[in-house]
Amino acid sequence: NILGVSPIQFRWNASISSALALVNLLFIILAPETPMWLISRSRPEEAERVLELLMADDPGLINEQMQMLQRSRRDVPQDEDGSYIPFLSRQNLKPLILMCFIMIFQQFTAVNAVLADSNRIFTEIGLPHPRVCSAAMSAAFLLFTFGSAALTDKAGRKLLLVVFGFLLTCSLLLFAVASSLSERFHVAVLTVALGSYVFSFSMAWG
Repeated sequence: NILGVSPIQFRWNASISSALALVNLLFIILAPETPMWLISRSRPEEAERVLELLMADDPGLINEQMQMLQRSRRDVPQDEDGSYIPFLSRQNLKPLILMCFIMIFQQFTAVNAVLADSNRIFTEIGLPHPRVCSAAMSAAFLLFTFGSAALTDKAGRKLLLVVFGFLLTCSLLLFAVASSLSERFHVAVLTVALGSYVFSFSMAWG
């Protein structure tokens, strides 16, 4: 056994993951470069063709996006010799450090452990059909992430992080203390805590 996983199960998990990774690689190879990168390399014709793939039904919007991208490139700070200011310059260092801390604390929420061991978690909780529950949780995770993307522009990322970050903390605390409850409430509380955890993480960090 490897970390409590049978060799056969581990082989299937690795095979499926590698197949999905290969599909992802093929899509990346077929994907065009971003219009902003093409414009930065003085290739506006290619950038316009990429925008046409995304906005074929609205030529006016394509022209508007091209003008906006060209203005953005002119507004990027440059050194006296015309080269772009380095990524690790003083003015970029503070937001870079903040971004790194956010990503580090995101990992402390244990989302990867929950997703990777969801089948085992549902089994130990005592829910029937743990694999179906695990698949449903992954689907809910994806659905709530789309909800987060729709709310971000309206409510702002900071508000989502604060509100659902608090709910995420409460969910983890509830999950931690649920084992001390009587067996009558044990399964129900753990299920609610796990569902709340998936919902709040997706809305805050998704």
